[in-house]
Amino acid sequence: MTIALLDINDSNLQLWHGGAHLQSPGYALLVDRQYRFGNLARAAARLQPRDINTRFWWQLSTETLQPALGPARHTGDLVHAQLQELHREGGQPQEVLLAVPGTMERGQLALLLGIVQQCPFSAVGLVNRSVVLGSVYGGADRLFHLEIQLHQAVISELARRDGQVELQRTVPLPGTGLLQLQERLVEIIATAFIRQTRFDPRRKAITEQQLYDSLPDALRALGRDSETNIEVNGYRARINRGELLSAGQRLFESARDAMGSLHPGDRLIADPLAGLL
Repeated sequence: MTIALLDINDSNLQLWHGGAHLQSPGYALLVDRQYRFGNLARAAARLQPRDINTRFWWQLSTETLQPALGPARHTGDLVHAQLQELHREGGQPQEVLLAVPGTMERGQLALLLGIVQQCPFSAVGLVNRSVVLGSVYGGADRLFHLEIQLHQAVISELARRDGQVELQRTVPLPGTGLLQLQERLVEIIATAFIRQTRFDPRRKAITEQQLYDSLPDALRALGRDSETNIEVNGYRARINRGELLSAGQRLFESARDAMGSLHPGDRLIADPLAGLL
């Protein structure tokens, strides 16, 4: 029997089971009193903002859901529904190892395990995702992990003792999550569209969604070249790497402050999303 691994980071939940690799960001979309999750929900975020919830992993609890979103009583119901969808689409593993962020509080972890008990699979372990990542790397005096969630970024400090990696501390970085980074990037790019074409892609929901959808490919292109084109609704704007540098400034300054004084032997593991910046 193959044990599946579920990496819980709401900016991109990932499930590995056998040869399958499933990715599903923590977006919930209400459609005719049913829920859709992941990339399908994210693709409707600007089109149907009143039918979207992105906070259910970050604010996991049994408190009444505000604002309401269909039949779900609380964020725990949405977490349960996404876990069931991941299980169904990921080949229905019977046993799952859960890798969770250090920002999940003890009460949230207990609730998560309670939710899993109502799912068609068993949790065979619960590990800190930063420690798991840190165990791959050795030789550093101190090791830091920069994790970008939807609503915040997180710095985790790790240390290796007696051949094992231990978590020293977890520091949330408010206002530096993926959603905030996207908003800053979109503002800069939209300004370039207005300047170059007099077209504002934010004026209509459908073109604003197209702009958000184009961000990952544009950032990957800027990782290779100093400039790239972004096209929305037949309009094209030229974006250079330097124009977007300010979007990540708050994130990197907050991360630097959280790490404190660094030594030559210290190392930082950055989530792939941070690498795009």
